[in-house]
Parts: sequence; C-alpha cells; structure tokens
Amino acid sequence: MNEHTCINCNKKVKSGKAGSIVSSHGITEVICKACSKFTRSALNLPEVAIIPITKERFDNIVLKYGVYYHPMKYSRKGGRYIAFYVTHPVSAITHLAKVTKINLNQPLKNLQGNNLFDDEPNSLQKVYFLEELKEIKLVPKTDKRTIQGTILTTLEDLKRAKSTTELIIK
Repeated sequence: MNEHTCINCNKKVKSGKAGSIVSSHGITEVICKACSKFTRSALNLPEVAIIPITKERFDNIVLKYGVYYHPMKYSRKGGRYIAFYVTHPVSAITHLAKVTKINLNQPLKNLQGNNLFDDEPNSLQKVYFLEELKEIKLVPKTDKRTIQGTILTTLEDLKRAKSTTELIIK
C-alpha cells in the first residue's frame, strides 16, 4: 500500500485512508481525514470576491506565498476568484487569482511551513490557496468611495469596469 503525506499537516497517510485527494497541475495532493473536514472547494462560491488589501500585505504574503488569509471570525465568503484592491497609495484593483482550495481553522504556523506572523502564530485563519495570479487592467478608485469590505461580482463585470465605483454601487 502506498503512503502519502498530508499537504496540510504533513502526517503520513496510507492509500485508501485519505480524507480527500486533490489533483491540480497534474500533481496529486492528499489530505488526511482530520484535515479534510477543514478543507473547502471554491466551486460553490460566488464568481469573484474583491478583497481590499494593503500593498505591504499583498507584496509580502499574496505574491510571495500564493495565499490570502483572514481570521475565521470575519464573515468573508470569498469567491472562485479573488480580485485584489490594493489600498493607498495604489487605490486600484490590480490582480486576479483563481482559488484552488480553502482551509478553515488553520493556524498560521502551519501555513506552508512558515510562521508568517510571530505575534499571532496560533490564531485560526481561513486560508485561500491561489493559482494563476495575474496582473489585470487597473480598475482605479475615481471618487471618495473606496472598497472597505468584500465586494462580490462576476468576471464579466470586473473586466468591463472602468472604476471601482461601478462595482461598489451596482
């Protein structure tokens, strides 16, 4: 019987005893039964969630690790894609990424073997694993309204938008 390693907790898992098997990029990833109950598919989510994020957090977390996360206590629903509205000084939607999976109640200390924030290593997070992070045509803020929470939209509306105002007040 083959043995695999859980991609979340690094425990050894025997074939046939996995909780979930995910295949992406031609690679089979195994999730143990314990971690499987905390893993969600993005398939049943709205198409696009526009998320406000600071430039520093975008550069140091999203670009560097290919993930986006927030505390479990946030009621943020997420989407099959995440569009990133980078706040001051950029004040525009700059990138779009496809969500491959979502882990619930994950401590930051377990995130890709890195402790991203030493002051909150045990706080539980909702973690969105991203692929195909792409720079898109900028959708700038054109008036005083800004994106302060999650905005749900479609890829079509995002592509058509000439400013964030069109997405906020639709």
